[in-house]
Amino acid sequence: MLRRTYPAARPTRVLILPPRLQYERARRGHTAVIRGESYKQMKLGQLVHPLLVACRELLLRLVPATVLQKSLRKTNVYEVAPYIEEFRRMRGE
Repeated sequence: MLRRTYPAARPTRVLILPPRLQYERARRGHTAVIRGESYKQMKLGQLVHPLLVACRELLLRLVPATVLQKSLRKTNVYEVAPYIEEFRRMRGE
């Protein structure tokens, strides 16, 4: 039986982005989350029907504060340490 030999695979190129572009890519995802949460909050705040407004106010009173705080932390916390470390490494610190 004949064996078919395959040529050696070409080495793959690894694209190394500058830290500024790495930051931009990470920032886009983060800002998309913030934009989505902001849109939801805006829509809830714009309710004008008296029954819907009463339901919204009741839910906000009944939901524990820790739940709302957790939602805010999830949206607004951004990990910048990797980018700071990369910047320091590039500067030679």
